[in-house]
Amino acid sequence: MNKNLRIWLPWIAVGVMALILAFVLISDAGDEDVAAGDTTTTSVEPTSTVPAATTTPAPPETTTPAPPE
Repeated sequence: MNKNLRIWLPWIAVGVMALILAFVLISDAGDEDVAAGDTTTTSVEPTSTVPAATTTPAPPETTTPAPPE
């Protein structure tokens, strides 16, 4: 292999990979653009089939004194 080719081959490979990476990034970024009038929003109310857990405190224990005999 020619000495000049051995020196420049890694730099050529890096340049080609950089061009491919730039192409991929530029083409991917173009897909996310949205025109100002083309925006739509959708809201979905959360639904649940499980009722909310509630806790009810136990009634206080009451004792009545026994009537005198």
